[in-house]
Amino acid sequence: GSRTSGSGSLTPAHWVEFEAGGSVTPSGSYLGHVDDPAFDLAPALVELSKALEVTCARVLRPVLAKGPQGVRDGLRAEDLPDAWAAHPRTLADWARILGSSKAMAEYLGRTLRDGRWLAESLGPVLADFARYRNPAAHEAVAGRADVIRWRQRILGIGCEGVLAKLAGIQPLHT
Repeated sequence: GSRTSGSGSLTPAHWVEFEAGGSVTPSGSYLGHVDDPAFDLAPALVELSKALEVTCARVLRPVLAKGPQGVRDGLRAEDLPDAWAAHPRTLADWARILGSSKAMAEYLGRTLRDGRWLAESLGPVLADFARYRNPAAHEAVAGRADVIRWRQRILGIGCEGVLAKLAGIQPLHT
């Protein structure tokens, strides 16, 4: 059976093959050698980053759209929810938004379940991932061990997953 999804993204079968030492691309084609320096792992990083970016937007749009003026004043114009359609936020943007001010941290903490984690812990994780992902997606080679480590951290393999925790954040009051 095919190991690709309709979108060409990595399926669970791809990851099993990848972690076992095989090399697969999102389209499901194989390279003959595990350590082939020409093999590009960047698509996996891009997919993980896109999942984080989209989930940040889903969680934060309603909260920031109705945030108090003091919180909104601490953001750049392009970081306000009204601007996101024209300019979607990146991992680095989300890290900056989450760490923008003490007022932001306090607002998220009193508005969202796990809002303190969002403000204090997620931003540094996103910034670290962006520092690795950006060069790997554009010019550097992404190492297998690093890609696996980031996948495990983001998806929660052997630990609490950043993406699952982020996706589960809900307003404290409706």
